[in-house]
Amino acid sequence: MAVEKGRYCVTGAGGFLASWVVKLLLSKDSIVQGTLRDPCMYPLSNHFPFFLSTVCTCSEYCSIDPNDKHAHLKKLDKASENLKLFKADLLDYESLRTAIQGCDGVFHVASPVPYDPVELIEPAVKGTLNVLKACLEAKVKRVVFVSAAASLVMNPKWSQGQVLDETCWSDKEYCRSTKNWYFLSKTEAEYEALEYARINGLDLVTVCPTLIMGPILQSTVNASTLVVIKLLKEGYESLENKPRMIVDVRDVAEAVVMVNEKPEAEGRYICTAHNIKTRDLVEELKSIYPNYSYPMKRTTKVELGETSEAGYSNEMAGEAADQKEKVCVTGAGGFTASWVVNLLLSRDYVVHGTVRQPGDSKYAHLNKLEKASVNLKLFKADLLDYDSLRLAIEGCSGVFHVASPEFLEPAIKGTLNVLKACKKAKVKRVVVVSSIAAVVMNPEWPKDQVKDETCWSVPEYIKTTKKWYYLSKTEAEREALEFGKRNGLEVVTVCPSIILGPILQSTLNSSSSLIVATIIGGLESLGCNYWTFVDVRDLADALLLAYNKPEAAGERYLCNSHSIGIRDVVEKYLRPTYPDYKYPKNLTYAEEEFQHFSSEKLQKLGWTFRPVEETLNDSIESYRKAGIVG
Repeated sequence: MAVEKGRYCVTGAGGFLASWVVKLLLSKDSIVQGTLRDPCMYPLSNHFPFFLSTVCTCSEYCSIDPNDKHAHLKKLDKASENLKLFKADLLDYESLRTAIQGCDGVFHVASPVPYDPVELIEPAVKGTLNVLKACLEAKVKRVVFVSAAASLVMNPKWSQGQVLDETCWSDKEYCRSTKNWYFLSKTEAEYEALEYARINGLDLVTVCPTLIMGPILQSTVNASTLVVIKLLKEGYESLENKPRMIVDVRDVAEAVVMVNEKPEAEGRYICTAHNIKTRDLVEELKSIYPNYSYPMKRTTKVELGETSEAGYSNEMAGEAADQKEKVCVTGAGGFTASWVVNLLLSRDYVVHGTVRQPGDSKYAHLNKLEKASVNLKLFKADLLDYDSLRLAIEGCSGVFHVASPEFLEPAIKGTLNVLKACKKAKVKRVVVVSSIAAVVMNPEWPKDQVKDETCWSVPEYIKTTKKWYYLSKTEAEREALEFGKRNGLEVVTVCPSIILGPILQSTLNSSSSLIVATIIGGLESLGCNYWTFVDVRDLADALLLAYNKPEAAGERYLCNSHSIGIRDVVEKYLRPTYPDYKYPKNLTYAEEEFQHFSSEKLQKLGWTFRPVEETLNDSIESYRKAGIVG
């Protein structure tokens, strides 16, 4: 059952461990079919269509943005000829069946993220069973399922002092009583997998690694790597001196491939290498990297059922945070919202940030922000799930609603859910981030008149032009202001133009793609040749002003700093500083693209903005730092 030159599927191929499994298989000349939730990022026109008339196809977009979060896979040795990526979801059987079809074996590495107690267990079990059903249909020779030591360690009946081995299972009822949902999900998924394989005659082997550490292949930080980063950078006053069972990610990859190769492999295998206490780990790190901010002291309290996967106490923030003003930022991991969070933390606010999956590595940049370890708490929430929003907003005195679906019904319903939760929590003010899209589509506005806050996009006109993004923004903003008036809730809306500026996240967001397309696309022309934009940092400042200024209650503000043609963008600002990039050949713009907007009302609140060159230069330097452009 040697893996050389076989065909194998690796689920969740872009993850920390899975990337190393893919790399190892490719080095053995195997053909690898990797599943990803989304192999390609969205076309840039989906996110700022109010000026961009052409729609990028997937292949065109990938050609100008080769450095997405899965780009590391394509750079692996032999990937160009032996690696194929499939869009698949663990809860979508058909997508898995397509990816697994024709494979000799499957390495099931993908797993839901360990945060939500209600939604975690069922997807973990159902997703695993979907993989196994697809494997049975495809008649694969063997499946290797990566479980976790979490499926072993939560067993209060195991004799104290006795070494844990493969016969030990976490007690499900004990996991429930202690609310250790991650441990329960891993236990249930592995147990169900082995039962399914036994009943259906499927050759299945499970591997249970402890805390996985080691070098990353991907460009973003994963959850387990944050353990080391926090030890190096957080500067904690104290940290529990708890034992940590760790194993190198490369050794785990070797183990899972080995159990596939060995005919005699069966059942389950524990995979661990070292047992080390926090104190010894810190001292080892200090001896190599003495200049980081390590914990000042270690405590010794360790209790079964209280150990988190990262091993950190939740009490490090102290009581001081309770005295600070709490605000909520929806969609906290996004381009704009990340800068809003950064600004609020710098002003000593306690921030509740809503994200789709708090443990996803794409939100790692939030945990690195100054004061995040003390003043930032992430909540799993969905705009269409009122209860999840209510939990995140509870106890907050203000809300910055930045997250926004792109379609009409979700945009309106999501905004109203936020406002209803704000009303229930009795917040003092809500700042809603709308868009210039709610302003520009007005054929009745005099052509040469500067657009201000009194100008609204006309819904009926939008419908005739089928500009649904504009319609969603217009309707959602109107509903928000009307809700505020009807219910005595202070609502302020801010309508930014195209948002540019440096990124805090490690992956490229859609609006920043405009700059990337300009400097490395080598295109004949852009679909957007007249830029009306604002720096993301200036927008964050505007939102905080709108929150704090008493006179802003119930008002609407346009937020735009510069209107400039593509020729000036390139020849005046970009090419002199970055002469070697491939700029568009056609640097003209159509007369109908020319629009001016007034932010005078916002400036009366005290708002100022950066010069063009600072925004463009800082943007490009941030893309370079993230490895998005050379």
